[in-house]
Amino acid sequence: AELLTIGQRRGAGVAVADRAGEKQYVLSRDPKTFEVTVGTQEDLLSAGVDIIQVSTTRDIKYPIKIEVQPRAHGKTYSATWESPERIIFDEKQIRIAPGQTAACYVGNECIGSGIAV
Repeated sequence: AELLTIGQRRGAGVAVADRAGEKQYVLSRDPKTFEVTVGTQEDLLSAGVDIIQVSTTRDIKYPIKIEVQPRAHGKTYSATWESPERIIFDEKQIRIAPGQTAACYVGNECIGSGIAV
């Protein structure tokens, strides 16, 4: 379970579809109990992300419209940084795995980041 990531399908032993024909993905994992929860891609969608260890490059007045990049070298998504600990996506996105960094931009300027929980 400790080697699986949220959203993983291949190599997770869940690559086959369920009885309804939908592909299954890792939704959550508990490395202490080795319990893994799987579900559909729709189950992976999230309206936002909670973050910790927040770092900012300037004073921020919340809420603020941002582009958030939740995966290294990945796409950015329109969002609102609601509070130092909460980012809300404009449209639901695939859940950010705990431990990933969410980098927050206004234009080309990175104004801060935090670690997903």
